[in-house]
Parts: sequence; structure tokens; C-alpha cells
Amino acid sequence: RHVEVIGQLPVYSTVTNFQVTPVVGLVEPPFEVVLDAFEVAEAFEVPLAFLMDPAHHRHHVFEVTGVQRRFLSMPWRGPEG
Repeated sequence: RHVEVIGQLPVYSTVTNFQVTPVVGLVEPPFEVVLDAFEVAEAFEVPLAFLMDPAHHRHHVFEVTGVQRRFLSMPWRGPEG
């Protein structure tokens, strides 16, 4: 009702064998997020322009049990910066 799904990214397997399905959607305000404290510690909004700017992208590589893992992060510190 409040979310229009506009896309889905490939499933990502974590090192703990969880399968994460990233979904992109547009949220129409007002919208209250209700978290499951067992699964999610925090929810926040990030402007799409911030996420799409390659200057904010951080590439990470590490190895676990002989398998190289790669991931991308975009550290968000809030609107104040």
C-alpha cells in the first residue's frame, strides 16, 4: 500500500549463509517503519543521489575459509554529514 517495488537486485549470500534479497522501492509518506528487534537494529532513509554517487562507494575484499568475498558499502552519516 505504501511501497511501490521498482526493482530487485541479485540475491547475496552472507558468510553466515543467510540469503539477502535487495529490493528497491519508492515509499509514499506518511509511512511508519515497524522493526523486528530480533532481525533489525535500525532503519533509516538515505537520499538516492547519495547512493548513486560513486564518490561514496567503498569496495571491500576479505577471505573466509579460503573463499574471497567482495562487497560494496556506502557509509551514511546522516543529512548533517
